[in-house]
Amino acid sequence: MYHSVWTHDATNIVIDDKLTRGHTSLRTLGVTVRKTIDCVIATRCIESGYDLLYNDRDFDPFVKHLGLRSVI
Repeated sequence: MYHSVWTHDATNIVIDDKLTRGHTSLRTLGVTVRKTIDCVIATRCIESGYDLLYNDRDFDPFVKHLGLRSVI
């Protein structure tokens, strides 16, 4: 069954808002988020309480400033 990517429920709107706030917070601190998908992944992990196993320096600002937990 096909589900539209563009449908939003209340949960998605909250996550979208937190994604935007996280990106804006990093920009305010002078950090450039190079890839949008990094912001999406980090926000999902932060909001769901997941630890992230990564080998990409792009996630370091999320760990340092936004509370992303790293497995390493």
